Amino acid sequence: MEGELRLPPPSGEVVAVYRDLTERKQLEEKLKENERLYRSIFENTGSATTIVDEDTTILMVNREFERLSGYSREEIEGKKSWREFLADEDLKRMEEYYHLWMKDPSLAPRIYNFRFRDRHGNIKYIRMNADPIPGTTMIVASLVDVTDIREAEEEILREKEVLLREIHHRVKNNLQIISSLLNLQLSRIGDEELRKIVRESQGRIKAMAMIHEHLYQSESLERVNFREYVEKLVGDIIISHGVSVRKDLEIEDIELDLDTAIPLGLLINELVTNSIKYAFPEGRGTITIGMRKADGSVELVVADDGVGLPEDIDPSSTDTLGLKLVSLLTDQLNGKMTLDVEGGTKFSMVFRDRDE
Repeated sequence: MEGELRLPPPSGEVVAVYRDLTERKQLEEKLKENERLYRSIFENTGSATTIVDEDTTILMVNREFERLSGYSREEIEGKKSWREFLADEDLKRMEEYYHLWMKDPSLAPRIYNFRFRDRHGNIKYIRMNADPIPGTTMIVASLVDVTDIREAEEEILREKEVLLREIHHRVKNNLQIISSLLNLQLSRIGDEELRKIVRESQGRIKAMAMIHEHLYQSESLERVNFREYVEKLVGDIIISHGVSVRKDLEIEDIELDLDTAIPLGLLINELVTNSIKYAFPEGRGTITIGMRKADGSVELVVADDGVGLPEDIDPSSTDTLGLKLVSLLTDQLNGKMTLDVEGGTKFSMVFRDRDE
């Protein structure tokens, strides 16, 4: 109880007024207790924690954030922006997220991954959870250093890449061994028609081996730069047949996955080989290959200016193995093939791009 004595009224009576402040003191003690509790939780969350104002100023940090950043809280609180701790490569992206958060927190993600720069310039990989503080424009953010995990994952990826390269290298070598064995068999085969079939099989094996060789040598282990591949494939086919056929390639820089590149490479191998064998009786002419992306599809054209195929030929029903393969490979790619035999031979195929 707390009393208050006032001057006596004119009547001469003495009046004493008492106010019970017990409830107010209890409330103040409760608030102080809650503040100590929240501060204890804030300090001992196990992660670097910070409270940020809407202007990006850092208002409060805990001991873990001090350790993470290398700065003391006196150097940070009310003096630094969270922008100062972001690596340049991630700053723009995180600022876009922040503006989105200020506009409507429900539109922005709660979990972020970015690179953090401490006071010594060291870069650390961070995973951060962020939540608004109810009734305010402030944000509480919890940061976890995942650098060790990230480095372990990168090491696993490097080992996986080495392994995949070795697999592609061995597949290529094994295919070359098969081709060499067929070559040994050629010396024992007298029938010219059978020799021809073996050589065609060697050509198909080589087309597949070149895909694996290309992947082994390229930066990407999953996708083939098809323009580079076709340039080498067609050049090798022309040289192996010893003809003076020109090649005219109009191929965009298109990258294809292995499941698309192998059947497409075999298809081009068949069409170019057929042109060289049948379209140019005098061994001279031009083979044109065009390839481009359009509206989520890939368009392939293989044409020659040779004598042309019979007008009534149907690749899907012909007895020629090469054209049968062309039809089967087109189906494997879920493509649609058209044939034009005016002024030479022109095969056109359209298939859906798997990435679209």
